[in-house]
Amino acid sequence: MFSREPGERITDGGGPPLYRRGGSGAKILRWPLDASTALLKTGSDGLVHPTEGWTSPVWKLQGGVFTGGNGIVVGLCPDGAPPVSYMRGGTANIYGDYRKSCLHRVTVSADRATLDVHYLTTAPGNAQNVAYWPASGELWLVNEFRGDYDRVYGNDRLVLALSCPDLTC
Repeated sequence: MFSREPGERITDGGGPPLYRRGGSGAKILRWPLDASTALLKTGSDGLVHPTEGWTSPVWKLQGGVFTGGNGIVVGLCPDGAPPVSYMRGGTANIYGDYRKSCLHRVTVSADRATLDVHYLTTAPGNAQNVAYWPASGELWLVNEFRGDYDRVYGNDRLVLALSCPDLTC
């Protein structure tokens, strides 16, 4: 489920968002999944075609997942988002190689043409590859940055599982 390559498959028909360096505007495509196999559904031509698509207002989008009309995307925090105690640079959203990551709650508009995006919470630095497990209501994500400049922690990655039934957390 987790992949280091931007643009690879995300679970439950959401994503994959395509990373866009330096700004917003990443493309988010929704792919059809076969509920019985959890694999992508092919069309009559033998190819898989996206069922919906949007442009993200979130900068440096690193992952996204949708179920029904709800979604969660992970990307750069807005400037002034809550400061993170282990991050140098105060409320700046970028400091050196560190990118302060945030989870953003997404609702698909009634006409399905646009996304309504709201800041949800701060996540571990450089968070990415969000996935959703409908049976447990868990949202999973991983980061690619230790998040500790003093090297107190030995691991480079952190995997989180959050309770988020129907992606309405």
